[in-house]
Amino acid sequence: MPYLQLFVSQVWSAYRWAATALTTLLVVTYFGPLLYLSWAPRRDLRRRYFADLSAQTSLQARATPAKASNMARNHKALRARKKGAVEESRSAPSIPKSALNEARLERARSATAEPWALVTGASSGIGLAIVREVAQQGINVVLVARDDALLPKALDQLRAEFPERSFRVVATDLSETMPPRDKIDGKSEATPNYLAEIEEATADLFAAGTIRLIFSNAGYLLMSFYWQRSLSEQMRNWECNITAALRLTHFVLGQWAKHQRAALKRDDDRRGSNAAAFGLLAFTSSSSFFLPSPFATLYGAEKAALTSFAQSLAVEVRDLGVDVLVVHPSYTRTNLYANQPKLAILEFLDRFTGASPGYVAASIMRAVGRGLVVRDIGFYSYLTRWVNHVVDIGLLSSLIVLCRHLVPEYRQFRADADASLHSS
Repeated sequence: MPYLQLFVSQVWSAYRWAATALTTLLVVTYFGPLLYLSWAPRRDLRRRYFADLSAQTSLQARATPAKASNMARNHKALRARKKGAVEESRSAPSIPKSALNEARLERARSATAEPWALVTGASSGIGLAIVREVAQQGINVVLVARDDALLPKALDQLRAEFPERSFRVVATDLSETMPPRDKIDGKSEATPNYLAEIEEATADLFAAGTIRLIFSNAGYLLMSFYWQRSLSEQMRNWECNITAALRLTHFVLGQWAKHQRAALKRDDDRRGSNAAAFGLLAFTSSSSFFLPSPFATLYGAEKAALTSFAQSLAVEVRDLGVDVLVVHPSYTRTNLYANQPKLAILEFLDRFTGASPGYVAASIMRAVGRGLVVRDIGFYSYLTRWVNHVVDIGLLSSLIVLCRHLVPEYRQFRADADASLHSS
């Protein structure tokens, strides 16, 4: 009996030690960074990714008025010689209109040499909030979004809020899969319209090496039983939510590698953990794939694929000086859920835990360039991540299948599916 008591005591002590160690590890490795990032200041994007351009931009800013002033002096000297003047007046000359026009043209040309970012899904929601965050730091932005009523409205707002910033617009549909041509960059491959349009709109920026921030944020939601919608509709959704990000990333890395390859050959010290920060690839994923997501089956699969892609890509591109960040926002009050069935869980999240797009964008800016690859944002993301770690996902999936009839949304979608079958 004493031996049994001793054995139970030892097992209980080992259990308490293991539980304490695991809890401490969870707090330190997961909740610790979350608490830090909740209060951390926004990352200075210009300092991290455009340090080499800042000096050039400052020099150009000083050179432009100097050039105009020199043109004015030459203009006045010419007039003085015509009038037979002996010497040029020492007073500050007035800048003629021709010199001012030349200065404006020089300023327009120099915009290409300024810092630039590209944001997809930039006409509303999280994408528009990211554009505002980036523009506030003095960075110009290329907006990629659908050609609908939201885009010109967003552009007018941005130009009014940031008159000193330059904005380019690529009005295109990222769900379009039809190729317009067969050869891109000398390679024989099919390329969708949207990628060709993005390449054309940013060719000078990539050639100058000044576009270094890419935010792949575009996406939309289809809610129904998977088999209820046509396959072409599902594939368009897949193209926008995952394939477009893969295509854009492949194109961007190819352009960045051209600029970095020569530098890496000259200076091997830039390799590894000390590699200089040259660019950022940020992906907006979702916490929806932490748990099974029926009624949005494809959406959860797309976001799981996007997160896995970003996690692996981060290893491959670090030697190029490229940071990779993938974020998992909780329920956010955006147009993503517009024209979708009103589910009880979504209404609950909207009422109690819904976040604003500005909060999500600010959280992204706090996480950028801090060595993190994955960033969960919001209470629902934290909760589902914890459940995913504690409860076996296979067991949880089986329980959801067994209890499906208890979910009002399942009964609603099932009734809609039966009605569509009878009508057909």
